[in-house]
Amino acid sequence: MRVDLSNGGTLFFDEVGELATPMQGQLVILLQPGFAGSGAQNEDENAQTRIMCSTSHLKLEEEAEAGGFRQDLYYYISVVCIRMPPLRERCADIPLILNYLLESYSDLYRRPRVPVPSEILSLAQAHAWPGNILQLENFVKRFVILGPENPLLKEMLRPSSGANEMFSARG
Repeated sequence: MRVDLSNGGTLFFDEVGELATPMQGQLVILLQPGFAGSGAQNEDENAQTRIMCSTSHLKLEEEAEAGGFRQDLYYYISVVCIRMPPLRERCADIPLILNYLLESYSDLYRRPRVPVPSEILSLAQAHAWPGNILQLENFVKRFVILGPENPLLKEMLRPSSGANEMFSARG
């Protein structure tokens, strides 16, 4: 991995808790002072890179204590820890996130920005969002592509609906 190319930027490791033990060891090496990122350790070539890690369902401190996650890696990456509750626990944030995504995907797909009908917004705030932000993002993509009047949109937000299974592939 050419970490030196990220100099001045950020490296983001998603689902770091799912890394296999050998990869955890490689990440420990990468995070050690003096690692230049070009394949050799050289204190004169340190990359100034911010490292961010996430995990969605593991409590890394508990995993490290139980031996399921390397303790040294845990201590390297746990400088500042922020717990972000799942989307279902912060339904008040849904309109803000939804509008941001709506603006982004309307621009990306070159579609007109159409406001979300209040009925759909209410259903979205009451939805459990088991797929968290990725599921909301895919819903917004469908909204932009299909339009606000498409009956599938309301059906996708109903708890007993099989519509989410119809669209289980990343879209």
